[in-house]
Formats: sequence, C-alpha cells, structure tokens
Amino acid sequence: MTTVKCIYVSCFKSKIKSLSEILLKAEIDLMKRTFPVVDRTVVVMLDDAQFIYEDRTTWTEFMKEALLWLPSNFRFIISATHSLKGGQESPIEFQFFPKLSRNDFLLSDAEASEFLESVIGLRVEMRSDCLKHIIIRDCAGLVGALRLSVDAIDFKFHRSHPSEIELIRYHFSMESIYMMAQVFGSNHTSPMNDASKNMLAQCFQTKSVQYAEDLSEDEKKFFLTLQKAGILVENIAKEIEFSSPLARRYYIQWLFPNRCASEDTLYL
Repeated sequence: MTTVKCIYVSCFKSKIKSLSEILLKAEIDLMKRTFPVVDRTVVVMLDDAQFIYEDRTTWTEFMKEALLWLPSNFRFIISATHSLKGGQESPIEFQFFPKLSRNDFLLSDAEASEFLESVIGLRVEMRSDCLKHIIIRDCAGLVGALRLSVDAIDFKFHRSHPSEIELIRYHFSMESIYMMAQVFGSNHTSPMNDASKNMLAQCFQTKSVQYAEDLSEDEKKFFLTLQKAGILVENIAKEIEFSSPLARRYYIQWLFPNRCASEDTLYL
C-alpha cells in the first residue's frame, strides 16, 4: 500500500512573513534547494496562506522555479481565506493553478437530505418532509448554511418538542437569520448611488441581472464584496444573482434590520 506523508504548516497570523522561512517548517529550503528525501508522496498544506501573500517575489520564484526542481512526488495545497475587507489579493501566478471553486463544495439535494437525516443533522422527531424541503431549498447546497440552520433549531429547541409549524416559523425568524452572519459575514455596505441601487433592486425582483455599464469602480467593488461573501454569484451568462433564497433573505434583513418587529413573520 502506498503511503502519503502529510505536512501541515499554519501561516495564521504568523510573525514569519517570508514564504521561504515558512517552508523550512516542511524541511524545504528554497535558497539551498534542499528537501526531505522520501520514497512516498509528500503533501504540504499551507493553511491561511493569505498572511504571507505580501512576499510576492518569493511566491513568484516558488511557482516558476521551485516546482521545477522539487521531485514529482511533492504536492502542495495552498489554502487561503478571503477577507471581506480586501487588501489580501492572491499572487497573479495563482490563476494558472487548478482551483476548487464554490460549486465544488456545494451539496446536491440528495446529499443535503442525507445530511439532515444523519446523526449530526436534525433530531429524528424534527425530520418532516416539509421542513427538510424548506431548508434544502433555502440553503441551495451551501454546507455552512445547512450546518447553521440545524444548529439554530437545535439551540432554540434543545429542551422542547416543537411542532412542525413552530420549526418552520423559527427557521424564517430574524433570530435564525442573524446566525447566518457566520456564513455570509456582517461587514457589508449599502449600495452607494442610483446605478448600484437599481441593479440591486432588479436582483431582488428577478432571478438574475446583467452588470450595468455605468458602474463606477467603487460600485463594482461593492458587488464583488457581496460575491466574495457568497451572497451574490455570477452565473454562466455573466449575470449576477442571489446564491440562494437564504442569502437573499439575509441581505434584505441586513439592509432593513427594522423591517419587521416580530421574529415570527415569514419572509417567503
């Protein structure tokens, strides 16, 4: 059986800002061109790599040179978290690398249903077809939203036995929606002028909308931030739309926090 040696290296808030120094933790020396000699596949995972993105020169050397002299049994997984505040763009050379996109992490309806019926899903007495259908439709395959939807219900009713109507009502409540900040973020901004307001209004009213030609750079950044947060997505027709009914409802609630005074009101 072929074995794999996995080396995990965290860059999270590292005092070391040099990629070459970080790789020394995996015994890879970019300056001396040395590496551990092993007869199996080596997978090096750089986690939270955005914290050392500023070392652009070394990143370029690593991708253009080091990957040529390192043995073929070395593999690298570069994991990064996009900050909604910006300022941590990935090196341009990354565009040529194979990537896992948002769609690669979405669950199908069957997989989402399997999750809801699993031991880490809804409690057995809560697994009504109607509630499962609503949660699956609302989350549209987003794992984090599915997880938080279950957690919100479990936290609210961990000492009680609610009816199906009570469960559905709570799922649509403001209390439940606010928990989705862990998925969609909360550091958002409102549309700045008429062009972005009209475009966003069309997004709320229709399924998808094309980018307006007269958008300023600030307005484009506004929509890009919503895309990074997973609230908006760009479809194959290059139109933008809400990623899910839940994302749409969450952003409505963010824009109009006092729109409804009762947590029992449904946003259908």
